[in-house]
Amino acid sequence: MTWHMGVLPPRRSNELAAVAHGPAILARTTGIVVGLRSIFAYSSGLEIALVVAATGSAAQLVARQYTASAEIDPITGNRHPANDLGVGLRFGALDDSTAQPFQRKSTEGFGRDPERYEREFLFYTKEFAKSSRVHYRIAWPEVGLPTTDVILTLPDAQVLRDNIVILS
Repeated sequence: MTWHMGVLPPRRSNELAAVAHGPAILARTTGIVVGLRSIFAYSSGLEIALVVAATGSAAQLVARQYTASAEIDPITGNRHPANDLGVGLRFGALDDSTAQPFQRKSTEGFGRDPERYEREFLFYTKEFAKSSRVHYRIAWPEVGLPTTDVILTLPDAQVLRDNIVILS
């Protein structure tokens, strides 16, 4: 099976996730747009995929957050990436601790064109939100994206659970 770029296989191989939300624009400023690709519901929680698309000078700012300069090891002469990669996108739930997303370590960036850069961020929650209205905050001031609050309305948790398909 082929997975679309940035969409991970289910954490439990015996289930197909219910679609909880997406797509939607969550934040926008000059040269930067943050979009919600999808929210999928698994029995173990939610999986949230965000995409940041940057153009013009903002593309270079975003790309630099993930481009480490190399350091030369003085003993071996080998190149090692620097430890400081900048600061990434901030995304969090404000009202409901059960809806607090945790970022997966892997993200993917795409910047073949110096005037455009995209990066996908994948988050997960360990359980369903207590309310169907979830208040999220997005910010990335290091690249010029101001703090933006959004409220997403998700289907009721029981409806999502009922729509998860168990394969075996």
